[in-house]
Amino acid sequence: MKPNQIATLEYKGYTASLEYSQEDKCYMGDLMGTKHMLYFTGLTKEEAQHNFHDLLDDYLEYCMEQGKEPEKPPTSFSLNATPNSYAIAKHGAAMEGIEMHEYVDHALQAYAYK
Repeated sequence: MKPNQIATLEYKGYTASLEYSQEDKCYMGDLMGTKHMLYFTGLTKEEAQHNFHDLLDDYLEYCMEQGKEPEKPPTSFSLNATPNSYAIAKHGAAMEGIEMHEYVDHALQAYAYK
């Protein structure tokens, strides 16, 4: 069975995805927004979160020991949309009473987690 997305975790400005695998009977996560492939697991959500913190602390310590700047996750990105998509997003944001970037963020999250 494919794991199901259940949450994101945040720590020290980094974000990780967290999924539960019915097949493996554990939580699995990975650091998002960097080129590095950093994974963690846990039998409970709490254990997985603790292991995420340990993983990130180890990664940051390793970078410091190597004299390398740790890769920072992006905080924003540019989005090129068709004029029609732009108009739809602008109208949707106005109807919700929120800024367009918030509307697009909500739409991306809803799409990613469906």
